[in-house]
Order: sequence, then structure tokens, then C-alpha cells
Amino acid sequence: MNVTDARQDGHMPSRKLISRVFRHEESLRAAILIVVIMVFAGLTKGKTLQFSSIMNTLLSSGTTGIATIGQLFVVLGGGIDVSIGSSIGGVAILAGVFNAALMGSAMGALPIFTQILLPVGLATLITLLLGVGIGLGNGMLISRIDTPPLITTLAMAPIVLGVAKYITGGHRMGELPANLAFWGQGRILEVPVPFIIFVVVAVITYFVLNHTTYGKAVYASGGNPAATYLCGINIKNVILSTYAISGFLAALTGTIMVSKVMIADINMAPYLMIDTIAAVAIGGVSLSGGRGTLIGAVIGVFLISVVSNGMNVLLLGPAGQGLARGLIILVAVAVDVIRRKGESEAIV
Repeated sequence: MNVTDARQDGHMPSRKLISRVFRHEESLRAAILIVVIMVFAGLTKGKTLQFSSIMNTLLSSGTTGIATIGQLFVVLGGGIDVSIGSSIGGVAILAGVFNAALMGSAMGALPIFTQILLPVGLATLITLLLGVGIGLGNGMLISRIDTPPLITTLAMAPIVLGVAKYITGGHRMGELPANLAFWGQGRILEVPVPFIIFVVVAVITYFVLNHTTYGKAVYASGGNPAATYLCGINIKNVILSTYAISGFLAALTGTIMVSKVMIADINMAPYLMIDTIAAVAIGGVSLSGGRGTLIGAVIGVFLISVVSNGMNVLLLGPAGQGLARGLIILVAVAVDVIRRKGESEAIV
């Protein structure tokens, strides 16, 4: 073997390694994310790479990511939840009501430590249970009555907002407990608390989807419902649970968003539903169910947040950002449809 052959053989393992890395869809999406980061860095003359801008991106990723994980469970199970944005807005305003009401309760006889924790802790618990209830409402209609997921969750959205408006009279809620701000404004080692919560939720989700029988049941229910039923898996209960998870995470997102601004507004999340669908679609999660990964969805979340932050730095208004969100979803869905057609033709 001559020197040239030895050099070529030495390069072969590295070439094979690179080929294997970029053969995975997540690697390609990660590369696209890096390119987008660099593009916005160039357009903004490095402003998006400043520490404050990076922290804003992480903060945005935290709230969007938590809600996206809820959407991920639903989509993997073969459904879709377009009530997430309204659930977050409705639950957010009710969270403000609960916090304000409990803060004004007569708790003078309780210890100081309990006075600090009880209002926020109890109000948050009520809020999260309310979110689970909304999710269970969606899940019951879809799994037990077989109503279409899109129509069901689309109808649930104005119901939640209507109830919230009736209770509050459509007013914004302020004067909330000061310690509530930690969950939306706090930082641990300079990292925003919402992003840390997102990471915790993502780690738990990764374990559930990849290392539990429940996770396998979610994939199976969305990928092949008939075969899943024949295997003895109760598909109705799986679908019900995915919507309950989505409702819970929507409520958690709403609580965090309230604590970020310390004002509860029913219109706090106008684009969040769109962002969650865009994130899962960009992440390669099939909107027909049964296929996709958490890692892909997380990359989708970061891509949405990077684009949103970059457009804010460039001072592009809501119209431009809405246009970008719509185009991202259309492209992601088109890629998913083309991919599924290619796989079908390959099988035939």
C-alpha cells in the first residue's frame, strides 16, 4: 500500500462518520438551525449573538417549548390541538384571578413562610388542574364520541375564552403576588427559569417517549391504530391522556407567561398555537401521527425562537412575523407530505 492509499484509507472513516451524521434528519435540522443563526447574526451585525439577545431567545424557547411538547404528544397520537393558544390565554387570566383572590385572603394567622408560598402554590395548582380539565374535555369528545380533533379543539378555543371573559369581564388582571415573578423572570446561574423548566419537561418527555410502554403506545396509536387495537392497547385512553398532557403543559405555559409580565391578559398568546404546530412540523413530526422525535421538535422550537428574536432585533412588526410563521408551517407541511408520498412509492 502506497502513501496515497494510506491517506485515502485514513480519510475514509471520517467521511463515513460525516455521512452517517448527516444521514439523520435531526443532524440536518441542527445544521439548518446553525445556518439561520449565522444569517441573522450577519443581518443584525452580531446583535443576535449578544448575551442579552441569547437570553431572550432562551426565554422565548422556554415558553414555546413547554407548549410544543404538549402539542407533540397529541400529534404523535394522531391528533392535533388548536385550542392551545386559547387555553393558555384563558388559563392565564384565571391564574391572575386565583392569585389575586388568594393574595387578598385572610391569612394573617398563618406563618410568614406559608403566607409567601400558599397563594402562588395553591393558585398554580388550581390553574394546572384547570388546564388538565380542558385537555380532558377535548380528549373525551375525541376519544369517546369520535369527533374530529381539529373541529373539537377549534370549538373548545372560544369556549375557554368565553368562560374566562365572563368571569373577569374581559379585564386584565394586575396586582399579583410579587413572588410569582420568579417563575417567569427569575434566573439560575443567569439561565432563565422558564428555559430550565422547559429542559426538565423535555428530559422527562424523552424518557417517557423512548423508554416506557406508554411512549410506545402513543407512537403506535398514531402510526397504526388498527394494529395497536389488536395488540390490546386501549387507544381511547391513550388519546385521552395525550390531550390531558397538552392541557397541563398549556396551563403551565400560561402561568409562566403571567409571571413574566406580572399581568394576566386573555390575549397573551396570539401566535403560540401556530408556533407549536410549526415547531413540531419543522422538527419532522408527521402531522398524520406516529412518527417524529422530541429532539426534532426541540430543534423546531429553537428555530422558531431564533427567527422571532432575529425579526424583533430587525424591528420587523407583527405582520412580518406572522408572514414568516405562516410560510414556515407551509414549507414544513409540504416537506412532510412529499416525504410520506416518497415513502409510499418506495414501498409499492
